[in-house]
Amino acid sequence: MMEVCGGVGGPSLNILLHSRGSPEVVASIVRYLRTTFADLSVFVPLAAMSAATMWALAANEIVMGKHSQLGPIDLQMVSAG
Repeated sequence: MMEVCGGVGGPSLNILLHSRGSPEVVASIVRYLRTTFADLSVFVPLAAMSAATMWALAANEIVMGKHSQLGPIDLQMVSAG
């Protein structure tokens, strides 16, 4: 994600999101995007499930169509401690 977004000018970024995703990977991507872009919009054409729902909720704006859906968050993150 850092390589793809490295040449993108800011401060805004639009993302087309259709994924399930891994919670650990999504957390890392969201941390990077939120420190790099002041304004983050996520477009969900069909579905953002589980970790992808967390990604969508981290945006400033979520754009969805009539048949788009955000799925439940499946909390399976491993905690050390």
